[in-house]
Amino acid sequence: MANEELNGVESSVTGGSSPKKKESSWEALVAFLAEHAIEDEQAIDAFKSSKILSLGDLLEAKADDGVLTALKAALTKSGSQFAIKRLDAIDVASIRNTLFYLKNPDAQETTQQLVDFLADKDVLPAAQNRDRLIAILLEHNVTSLAHLQKLKASSSSTLEHLAVAITTWNAGAGESFRKITAGAVAHAAGEPLQVNEDLQVFLREKAKLPVGSEAVLAEFGVTTLQQLKAVKEDPDQAKALAKRFHDSGILKGKESFEKITVEDIDEEVGTVTSPAAKEAKKKEGELRKAIDDVKKLRKKVEDAAKENMAATVASVAKEYDAVLSRVKDTCDVDFEAAGTTAQQSQADLKSLLDETIQNAETATNALKYVDKTQMPLTKLMRRVEMLCGALITPAEPDPFLGTVVGFTVQPFATVPGPGQFSGTLTTTVILDDPSNPFANIGNANPLLHGLTFVYQLHNDAGSANPLGRMTNIDFTPFSTDVSYQPGGGLLPPTSTDRTSSPAIIGWSFTGAPLGLGKITPGITTTPLVIQTNAPGFIEILANIIDGSVVQAATFGPTPSPPLGGFPEPTALTLLLLGTFGLVWRRRRW
Repeated sequence: MANEELNGVESSVTGGSSPKKKESSWEALVAFLAEHAIEDEQAIDAFKSSKILSLGDLLEAKADDGVLTALKAALTKSGSQFAIKRLDAIDVASIRNTLFYLKNPDAQETTQQLVDFLADKDVLPAAQNRDRLIAILLEHNVTSLAHLQKLKASSSSTLEHLAVAITTWNAGAGESFRKITAGAVAHAAGEPLQVNEDLQVFLREKAKLPVGSEAVLAEFGVTTLQQLKAVKEDPDQAKALAKRFHDSGILKGKESFEKITVEDIDEEVGTVTSPAAKEAKKKEGELRKAIDDVKKLRKKVEDAAKENMAATVASVAKEYDAVLSRVKDTCDVDFEAAGTTAQQSQADLKSLLDETIQNAETATNALKYVDKTQMPLTKLMRRVEMLCGALITPAEPDPFLGTVVGFTVQPFATVPGPGQFSGTLTTTVILDDPSNPFANIGNANPLLHGLTFVYQLHNDAGSANPLGRMTNIDFTPFSTDVSYQPGGGLLPPTSTDRTSSPAIIGWSFTGAPLGLGKITPGITTTPLVIQTNAPGFIEILANIIDGSVVQAATFGPTPSPPLGGFPEPTALTLLLLGTFGLVWRRRRW
């Protein structure tokens, strides 16, 4: 054989000089000729006398004018002129496809299913082109719906090469092929459909599509941002998908879908392919490895016998500290370790590891939002609660602008006596804080405007005790970004923590080596900042703690903004967080 690829295929079929394999090759050729209406005995004898004894020989003959002319002469001599016409009609692609199936018999059925699917999607211009389309697919090792679905989902270079090959063969077929989505292929293959993570985030955070929209998109075959863009760019497909939303009965589903623009999708694609997003995916993988390691430690604790608990605690503590160190390297944030060796029981240690796993998984999920909120990775990681203890509270200059919609100064005091303390808690609520990653300034929907809460704690000079901690409840359904605004003569917090359910955010003030000490009498804290995606606020109670606990009225988040908007005209515009509090300018709307 002149063609190396042909030699490889043919040798795998004939197995060299084995008489049995040669007989099999001849039988395969006879069966192939019969499929193309060349089956009379004289014509078959003409092929044999012309030394065309296998499909490989026939393929070579079709490529060699001399060999083909001699074969046609033998057919004419045998009186099989009709066979000559049938021989001319045989496509080389058909021969190659049959050779491939002889080598890969399991691929024939799956490839035929794939071509049937493509025919339904207008990728097969005419039935007589079937063999040519199959040949293109086989050249790119695409032999099943599963193969095509994987290519479509990955948007790899192989997919682009396949699309170019189909387009070169037939422009209309290529255009139809490019419109096919991974979801449509998966649906044809009977696989469950689910939109990918990038599209999920876009639908939830930017497009604000109602619950149930993902299923409508997936059923339509849209599982990626690129596929959604392709649908939006095609008026017929966009109209058909809008109808699906209408028929689904999802409240405002059709309207929300129609508001999505190609520009919105392009912007989102730019963010998920940015260097920051790629780095976040890498960090996500590292965090998942850390989670797996903590799960192994938890299993070690669960399996430990009571009499070996001391040794187990010591072993787990060492490994746990190593995991925390890796988490710090991954997140670029310092965390206060939770003192594993101080755990007094198996249940306590297991609870610690459970909480670590839960918070780390939350952090891992939050990494999907990197570069979508225009905040650095370090700041984003602070939003996701505290991985393994309390976050060493970061200093930041914000907030520095916005509209004050809530302001109160509330006194607090314990009962008189030894250890008594008193002071004030100042609370400010800010709308349209440009440093708040959840502010959504300019959005017409008031439910999407996140508020910033600023707290400042003062311990009266006449107090007998310093203050060590303050907690605020309940931030459960909301995203948060915590920090403090530094200022001369003001005491910064040491660390901030957030419980899972209910979400209580706590500020701790401790001494060396981590902090600068408690809030001693006469001292005021720096502004303690919680930026949220909560659109409204309500009155809550804060706990001020140091041995005794006293409560003070303050403001906390709620999912509902006030009817008619925030009060006017007494709104205050925040100019600056000054050294000893807030400096305001009163402004009429």
